[in-house]
Amino acid sequence: MTTSKMGNAVSRRTAFARLDRTESYVRKLRGQPPMKNDSTATMLPMPHANTRDRRAFVTRAASVGLTFGLVGNMLRTNGASAQVATPAGEPGSTSEFYALADDDAEAIWFLGTLALIKGVGSQTGNTLATVEFIHPPDFATALHVHHTADEAFYVLAGSLRGVCGDREWQATTGAFVWLPLGIPHGYAAVGNETLRTLAFTVPAGFDRFVVEAGEPAQERTLPPPAPPDIAKLDAAGAKYGIETVGPPVQFASTPTS
Repeated sequence: MTTSKMGNAVSRRTAFARLDRTESYVRKLRGQPPMKNDSTATMLPMPHANTRDRRAFVTRAASVGLTFGLVGNMLRTNGASAQVATPAGEPGSTSEFYALADDDAEAIWFLGTLALIKGVGSQTGNTLATVEFIHPPDFATALHVHHTADEAFYVLAGSLRGVCGDREWQATTGAFVWLPLGIPHGYAAVGNETLRTLAFTVPAGFDRFVVEAGEPAQERTLPPPAPPDIAKLDAAGAKYGIETVGPPVQFASTPTS
């Protein structure tokens, strides 16, 4: 087996393992009994994966059965016939020097936040996207999964509390948080001050999700309160591999870590 084919086989095994974790977590949220972990058995593609193997993976992913988006609604999809997330772009393409002034960043009103698109995937060879978020004090994301990108946060100001899988965490100004792809996570602002974070995703794509799911900011302030456009969120989530698996996160006790 060539090095390239061996690498592809390992990537597929990793993808199935991550899918198993997500599926198990979703079943736990629904109060369903756990399923046998078959990522090393019947669902594991052979080293030379063909169309049938890929179709099996797509069917397995869709069978998790949740719609896409970043709202707190667990809406069922139609199994294998549902939309399946695809990466926004392949990393590693050529790129050139890129610098962007703060005033030149695209400003988006996104789910109650002001989002400033700083690291644009089309300028970074799709390797990295960076978005600065300004959140109101009562902000909370829905529990969700990124299927095609790892995510990280650097806290510029304020405090937030979150969950990643079965682990709770808290971060304050200056902290860095890493959220691996395929693991359900979410966070909420803590306290009465405005929360500012710098979000990174590897590879890019999240920057376009924010643009397509949000709307151009009329001014560089937090948006007025408004219900989310669920149809727009679902369409963008399906396109960029972001799936809702639970309601907005809430905490009533001291974090475990």
